[in-house]
Amino acid sequence: WKKISLGVVIVILLLLGSVAFLVGTTSGLHLVFKAADRWVPGLDVGKVTGGWRDLTLSDVRYEQPGVAVKAGNLHLAVGLECLWNSSVCINDLALKDIQVNIDSKKMPPSEQVEEEEDSGPLDLSTPYPITLTRVALDNVNIKIDDTTVSVMDFTSGLNWQEKTLTLKPTSLKGLLIALP
Repeated sequence: WKKISLGVVIVILLLLGSVAFLVGTTSGLHLVFKAADRWVPGLDVGKVTGGWRDLTLSDVRYEQPGVAVKAGNLHLAVGLECLWNSSVCINDLALKDIQVNIDSKKMPPSEQVEEEEDSGPLDLSTPYPITLTRVALDNVNIKIDDTTVSVMDFTSGLNWQEKTLTLKPTSLKGLLIALP
């Protein structure tokens, strides 16, 4: 009985150690993205640099029937020190040179969904405070069928605690919305 218990404990420790290596180290994180590149159909990650605290993905592509996404640069910087205070801190979320093309005619048909009755205003809250210090969009173009939305430069940030959402100073330059 003791040998079986010891074997189970060793297997659990090995699994936890493997997950900690994959998620907690830079080389493990790079391995996760290379595996995702291989196993997710249509995904191509060109280059991965940095770790969880300061991660950059370059030349990312995703293609499926009717959907094509190209991203020049995706940057994520996370403040792990906030976890000690039971909060989530994202220091930087930057998207640069993004092209999204969606052609609904080329997409496989989806199942019909019953429309729900309007239940009134949306009541959102978060159990943990969330701080997004900086979000930046640079040269983002989204085309859905014949509708195009382009943003040349957008920066902002937010704090969200329980039901209170506070938007930080925001800058928007070069917004284009082209309707059919």
